[in-house]
Amino acid sequence: HERNTCEDFRIPAGWQVKRGYDYGFSAPYAVLWVAISNGESYIDSKGKRSDVPRGSVFIIKELYGADEYGQGIKEPPSETAKKVSAIDRDIGRVAAGPADNSIFNREHGPSIADKMGDEGVEWVESNKKPGSRVLGLSLINEMVYEANVEIPERPVLKVFRSCVHTVDQLPHMQLSDKMEDVDTEGVDHIYDVVRYLVLHVSNEAHELNVVGF
Repeated sequence: HERNTCEDFRIPAGWQVKRGYDYGFSAPYAVLWVAISNGESYIDSKGKRSDVPRGSVFIIKELYGADEYGQGIKEPPSETAKKVSAIDRDIGRVAAGPADNSIFNREHGPSIADKMGDEGVEWVESNKKPGSRVLGLSLINEMVYEANVEIPERPVLKVFRSCVHTVDQLPHMQLSDKMEDVDTEGVDHIYDVVRYLVLHVSNEAHELNVVGF
């Protein structure tokens, strides 16, 4: 929807920037960078001062590892990490965000996370608790809906239009007929990263509220 996308703008200094990752080798991988509003106004691409509720999430950059046929590019994690690191430097002040938990598996030696860590790219584990997929979809739906309200009172989700794969894929996610979830047979790599990030941001906000911030 038009209100869920926007032209790129300069991220306010007080907003936090994080990234999330869904690993893929034969299948595509996806890395997304998000800016999280602290409630401070921002200046949009037309020079207009705008406001969104604290905790709103803007997807500001993407790295999508797929070939022209939609298959993975079979890129070693260390190479992906170098690309991520270059984008981190370009954006500045990027904090480690959630990644697919399979990258932390050390069953057969150093994990994918270890190999990326050697290149200076760190991740934290995503929320894979029971019910997290359903909760993630519910949060995304709420934030997408709220972005279409004239004056939103709860966090919204928006995507920079320069993130062409995200803009293309998210609206076409199909719901599963088995449960309140997306159809995992579809192209869901970018969606998975959005879910990891939205759950992560929501959980951090909850923890801040619990300790009285």
